[in-house]
Amino acid sequence: MAFSSDGNPGNSDNLKDLIDISNKPVAISGYGSVTLNDAFTAMVGDTAIKARQAESDYQAKQAMSEQAIAARDNVSAVNSDEEAANLMTFANAHNANMKVISTANQLFDSVLQLF
Repeated sequence: MAFSSDGNPGNSDNLKDLIDISNKPVAISGYGSVTLNDAFTAMVGDTAIKARQAESDYQAKQAMSEQAIAARDNVSAVNSDEEAANLMTFANAHNANMKVISTANQLFDSVLQLF
C-alpha cells in the first residue's frame, strides 16, 4: 500500500491527508460538529448502550414470563400428595359402603330364610 501521492517510498502525504480528514470537524446530524473519530466513537457507544438496554429489557421480560408461567402452574397444577390422600379417603368410603351392602344382603337372606 503506497501512502505517498507520487508513489515514492517514504513520502506519507496521503496518510497525513487521511489523518487530517479524520481530525477535521464535520457536521453530523444528531451529533453536531465533531471529528470523524469522535463521531465513530459516539455511534459505537450509542449502539452499545442500546444493545445493553435491549438485553436488560429481554431479561426483565423473560423473568416476567417465567413468573407468569409459575403462577399459572400453581393455579392449575395437580398436587400428587393431595390426590393420593383423596384417593385413599374415597377407597375407604367405598370399602365401608361395601360392608354396609354386604351386611344388608346377609340380613335380607336371613329374613327370606324365615319364611
